[in-house]
Amino acid sequence: MMTATPVWGQEETEPRHEVAFDLGWHTLNGDDWNDCQGYAEPSPYYSTPLEQYRALKYETHDKKYTPSLQVQYHRLFRLGHATFAVGATLSYQYESQKRIDRDAQVGGIDTRGGTYLNMLLSGRYYPLYRPQVRIYTELHIGRGHWWESDYMGAIDSSSHTLFHVTIFGLSVGKRVFGFGEFGVGHLGLLRTGIGYRF
Repeated sequence: MMTATPVWGQEETEPRHEVAFDLGWHTLNGDDWNDCQGYAEPSPYYSTPLEQYRALKYETHDKKYTPSLQVQYHRLFRLGHATFAVGATLSYQYESQKRIDRDAQVGGIDTRGGTYLNMLLSGRYYPLYRPQVRIYTELHIGRGHWWESDYMGAIDSSSHTLFHVTIFGLSVGKRVFGFGEFGVGHLGLLRTGIGYRF
């Protein structure tokens, strides 16, 4: 009994909650997601003179994406000797694209933009769980909303079901920790950030 009491006390004081802030690169937001859904832009075949005129009138630059800015929360729990966590992630990403009017002598640059706001719930499993070092895999499923303003200022929006799979995640640190992840989906191929456990 005397041995069990301090062990129980240690388990009770172990941090069960964690919050983290991170960045994700190469997400499936934007063109990559459209390609997966079969919405890729058609090849440059112009069926009418007007389409050909518009294509030759403007020079369109490649789209630029900010990193995905993310905040996440997890609650840890144990089932037998295995350690799991459930959580939620909120992410924000912005894209922009410039178009130049070839005929304009001054100015002639238009910009369109897109905003992605995603909310995903997740389940995480830790094959390695130590106070200072943890390795994990994770599955995220949720919904995302997308707003786009075109070159003329018109705004369009849509919602989609989203996913993300963390194939490998590594965190180092006890209370304050840093982490890095490799995965595929709407949170980024590579993710890195810092968090706090309490």
